[in-house]
Amino acid sequence: MSPCLIVTSDSTPPPASKPGRQRALRSLADVIAPRETGLPDHIGGFAVTSGIGLKELCDRFRDEHDEDNAIMAEAILV
Repeated sequence: MSPCLIVTSDSTPPPASKPGRQRALRSLADVIAPRETGLPDHIGGFAVTSGIGLKELCDRFRDEHDEDNAIMAEAILV
C-alpha cells in the first residue's frame, strides 16, 4: 500500500509576504484548495535518486585518469 498524506488547515493563515498577496505561501498545503470549498484539486509528487552506481562511476573515471569528472561525480555523493 502506498503512503498517503492528508493535509488539513485549521490554523490562522500566515501574514502576507508580498504586496497584493493575501497570505504567504510556505508549503504545498498553502496552494491546495481546502476540502470545505468543494473545489476539485490535485497534488502530485516525484522522487529523485542520484547515488546508485556513482562509486563505480568515480572508480572508472579514476582508472581512466579523468580526475575532473571523478571529482564532479563525487560531489553528487556528498
